[in-house]
Amino acid sequence: MKTAVLVDPTALVSTDSYGSPDFIERGYYLDFPFTCVSCGSEEVWTATQQKWWYEVAKGALDSGAKHCRTCRRDARQQKGIAHPLQNIQNWFSLVRDDLGPALLTAGWHPVVGDGESRPTLLSYNRGDVLVRFRWDFSSLHSSRPAVILEYRAAIDAAFQTLVQIQCDLSNMTHGELQRRFDSLLADARYELGLGAKS
Repeated sequence: MKTAVLVDPTALVSTDSYGSPDFIERGYYLDFPFTCVSCGSEEVWTATQQKWWYEVAKGALDSGAKHCRTCRRDARQQKGIAHPLQNIQNWFSLVRDDLGPALLTAGWHPVVGDGESRPTLLSYNRGDVLVRFRWDFSSLHSSRPAVILEYRAAIDAAFQTLVQIQCDLSNMTHGELQRRFDSLLADARYELGLGAKS
């Protein structure tokens, strides 16, 4: 059973938006389950928290919970500070900087993206075998593109996905973006047999 907390309409900030939120019409707040847009954790915005947000903090009536407490704290601490991973064009240059030396040592040769300051595709070959890092925007959630590492065993073979990491660059906190990037690097090192970074 969901917890219900009465709404005090006199404590709410007036809104110019079309229509009223359902809690005003209902007369009470209910616990509201949501998924954090940054880390994906399942959370509950309690009726008590909503009452505080709308009636004490005077939050906008059309606002709501979208980050868990940890990600909200991370976002507040990083507000106004740019992170290189928030720019889609930086990802592959950072991947290249990290994995490039190990790939060269393992006999891989750069094909695309080696001399570019901000490559949009990064690929290496070893004979007829090709691996490439690319962005995939074809998912149902186009706001959450995925970084994909693909492998092709021969020139006429189809690509196989080795690693796929989803990233919501505009909603994920700096910490979550860094975790996703580190996961991409670790998974790529494992799949390509490069060993852990020392």
